[in-house]
Amino acid sequence: MTFRVKIVRPSNPLPSNVSLYLFSSTKKDYFYKNITDKINNADTWNKVTFSLGQVQGWTPSTDKADWGNITGLRLEFRWSNEVDTTLLIDGLFFHGIYKSRMEIESSLLALYSINAFMNFTIYWVLLGGMLYLVPKMFGVKTVWKPLLVAAGFILMAYFIRMIVFTFTFMASPEVYYHLSYLGGVSGECHEAYVQIYQAISLYYEMLWYFDKVFWVWIIALGAITIRLISEMPWVKSFIASTTAYLLYVILVLFLVPSAVPPAILL
Repeated sequence: MTFRVKIVRPSNPLPSNVSLYLFSSTKKDYFYKNITDKINNADTWNKVTFSLGQVQGWTPSTDKADWGNITGLRLEFRWSNEVDTTLLIDGLFFHGIYKSRMEIESSLLALYSINAFMNFTIYWVLLGGMLYLVPKMFGVKTVWKPLLVAAGFILMAYFIRMIVFTFTFMASPEVYYHLSYLGGVSGECHEAYVQIYQAISLYYEMLWYFDKVFWVWIIALGAITIRLISEMPWVKSFIASTTAYLLYVILVLFLVPSAVPPAILL
């Protein structure tokens, strides 16, 4: 549960007690929580977020209070002295129970598998075509079938990359995108982004460096292939391989906008 509270006036003193009641069916059956420590700033928005359910901090009024049947709420503010006050409350939201996309869409794995197979086929043909055409620009003869087979083996590095990425993501901590990150409220959005980045920065840096190694790996394999098939000098083979790979990436971006080339994700 999330909401925001802003005390417009008085700016001082702050309320001596702030209580939250979640009613279950009747006014006699409710859950109570003291949230005074969450309202610690005046004339600015105080963001309040709580976990619901059988967690510490909630006091049920009776045994009939049921978390599965919340029908209303009450916010109660108390000052030690009588004051003329103006309160603003905004962004009240019950988040619900989190479910991953794998739980929601049972066919997601099959769709990803089909998409991965189609993308690999496209990458294979385009990379093989570039390895075939670019050396011709250097005036040497090339053979289509051996280069196409070689392109398939070169792109096997793509699967190794995916395995590394998968294990890295599995080892990284779970990250939840708060509504404050998506809401665009000044200050809150940046603070939420900083928290997310701090949690995953090390893992993304590792993937960024490995991705650059992957680039060099693909280009080196392409250069070896061109050298063995066309007998070009090593320097020209590396130049031709680099050119072929860059053209391949550009073609994938323009011809298949929905597909992401295997070495430009980061």
